[in-house]
Parts: sequence; C-alpha cells; structure tokens
Amino acid sequence: MTFNFIEGYMNELYNSMIVILNAKENWITWSMLYEKLNENIHEPLDFMDFLIGLIKDLATHHVGK
Repeated sequence: MTFNFIEGYMNELYNSMIVILNAKENWITWSMLYEKLNENIHEPLDFMDFLIGLIKDLATHHVGK
C-alpha cells in the first residue's frame, strides 16, 4: 500500500511515505518508511495514530465473523 499526497500538510513535511502491510497466518505486521524534507521535521506520529485507529476499527468490525 503506498500513500501519495497530492497536496496539503503531509507534502510540507515528507518527500515520500510508504506503508507496508504483511499478513502471515494469524499475524499482521505494519511497516512505515518515510523521507522527511529536512532533519527538523518531526516523526509522523499523527499518521501512526490514524493507522492504529483504522486497525482497531477493522478488528472490531471482524470480531465474531
């Protein structure tokens, strides 16, 4: 899964960002690779919080199915 930011806040901070989903048996691993525009840019913690919320919503939806 690759996120491309066309415009907005993320383009002001990062050159690129790749989110990788790896599913094997009962385990899912997420990896995130990103390139900051410069060393003064903070880590993308807000985006990580978004992904964590998304995963929790998906898990809640699939519980019991």
